Amino acid sequence: VLKAYGVDAKVCYLGVNADRFQPRKRREEDAAAPYVVSIGSLAPAKNTHLVIQALADLQARFGMAVGIRWVANFAYDDYAQQMHDLASRLGVAFHVDHLPSEDELANILSRCEAVVYAPQLEPFGFVPIEANLREIPVVAVAEGGCRETVIDGITGLLAENTPESLSEKLHQLLTNPELRERLVAKGREIALTKWSLEEANARFQAHVHDLVQPATVR
Repeated sequence: VLKAYGVDAKVCYLGVNADRFQPRKRREEDAAAPYVVSIGSLAPAKNTHLVIQALADLQARFGMAVGIRWVANFAYDDYAQQMHDLASRLGVAFHVDHLPSEDELANILSRCEAVVYAPQLEPFGFVPIEANLREIPVVAVAEGGCRETVIDGITGLLAENTPESLSEKLHQLLTNPELRERLVAKGREIALTKWSLEEANARFQAHVHDLVQPATVR
């Protein structure tokens, strides 16, 4: 904002309705195969191809076959077909869930290994915080808002925007149960205290208060 408009702006961070995102009821026994979940439109900016390539690398280098379920509210048809073709060519199980119901989404999330969030320069992104509230471990690309909503090694793991880095972080998470438990516990705690609607409203009111206060005359 400063570079484009010459305005020294302040950020008033958004919040999440924590009541809607309770800890998931973990279900492992009936999962046919391990998978991660990504949530967002099926579009190039969401980096679907990066996640697929990372999972292919995870299998090639570490011998871990993990699929992906992409929960999409919208999909570009051409890109969606390219992603299905890419996944098939690389041997990655890839399934798209278009606009699932709340119950269907809860079922999908109840059995996943992690939420992977890899959009390019996402300005904020609710998904990591919502996953933290559900006590689902998060691996995200260290770009845009993810650098602020995901605290590396505390509330999730941050990776570089490469398949190799993303697969290494996934391997670290999937092979370390103690790390997983620590991330989900701290993730929910910080989401409740920092990213709740109540905290967001307090931030907004504080900013407005600062704006309307008369300047101090000296």
